Amino acid sequence: MLTDLQRQITNDLDKLAADRSEQLSFFTEPEREQSQRDLDALRRRLEEIPEEIVREVAAVRRRFTDPECHIFPAAVTLLIPEAN
Repeated sequence: MLTDLQRQITNDLDKLAADRSEQLSFFTEPEREQSQRDLDALRRRLEEIPEEIVREVAAVRRRFTDPECHIFPAAVTLLIPEAN
C-alpha cells in the first residue's frame, strides 16, 4: 500500500508540475501560497514513505517471528429431525 501511495504521489506531483505554472496565473496570492504549502506537504510525505516502509516491514517481521498458538474451544450441534 505504501509503495502504491508513493507511486501515486509521484505521479500527482509530476502532473501538477506540468500544469502548475499555467494555473497559478488564475490564483490569488493566498491561493498560490496554499498551493505551495500543499505541494511541500506532498513532497515531505513522499520523502517519509521509504522509512515508513522499513518500519512497517520490521514491525510485521517482529510480530510473526515467534507465533503463538491459541486454542479456542468450539462446539458443534447437529440437529437431526425425528423419523415420522
